[in-house]
Amino acid sequence: MSLLDRVQARSRRPSPARLAAFAVAVVGAVLLLLGLARTTIWSTPAHTVVHVAGQPGKPVVVTTADVLALGGPSVRVSVRAADPAQTVFVGVGRASDVDAYLGNAARTEITGVRASDAVLAASGSDASLPAPASVDVWALATSGRGSATLVWPRADGSWRVLAAVDGATPPAQVVVDWQRDGGSSLTPALIAVGGLLLVLGLVGVRATRRRARGRAHRALSPRAVSVDPMDDDEDEDMPVEEAPAPFRSERRS
Repeated sequence: MSLLDRVQARSRRPSPARLAAFAVAVVGAVLLLLGLARTTIWSTPAHTVVHVAGQPGKPVVVTTADVLALGGPSVRVSVRAADPAQTVFVGVGRASDVDAYLGNAARTEITGVRASDAVLAASGSDASLPAPASVDVWALATSGRGSATLVWPRADGSWRVLAAVDGATPPAQVVVDWQRDGGSSLTPALIAVGGLLLVLGLVGVRATRRRARGRAHRALSPRAVSVDPMDDDEDEDMPVEEAPAPFRSERRS
């Protein structure tokens, strides 16, 4: 095998350094794709939203304490009246205080969430109760003409939210929006580490390829090519010219 063949065969054989750089690039690409997938096809919704329609004969819509405490830093409750001229009310109070205010009033209770639907229950029989804005049991409350919205941050204790109009007319619709707890997501770390490893791996593959080409070029340089012994024999057969004797000048007396 000639020197050129040996150099070409060696250059085609991947070096351990190139294999390691390629493995780093593959791991980086996998982590990057995993991070991107967590933000798209594997992402979880940032909110859980349910819509509840008011029921005739049940003047209020309330949540249980467990439902209001579902995961998330805050809950947004929006109430809409059937008549835009009516004033709607939404308030949050301690569970024991709200229970005392409700008494035996007929109500629609949100007892849970299944997928994107509210799990409802009916209780009580009284068709009316004192207007909620007239009682002092609310830790946070708001009202508005036609619609109203309240944001309740998570707090220690047992709390219930109530939506109503005037204590006799049910609201047309109640929307409860739980903001999910973001937590410490691994997605940014996966994207950052994956991108870094991918870049480092590609740079390593390029660097090892350049080094391999450099070694092949040095191996094929004229100083590395051996001289054919036959050339020496031909040189020996050639006649050798004797160099003329140096010119000497003689001085005669």
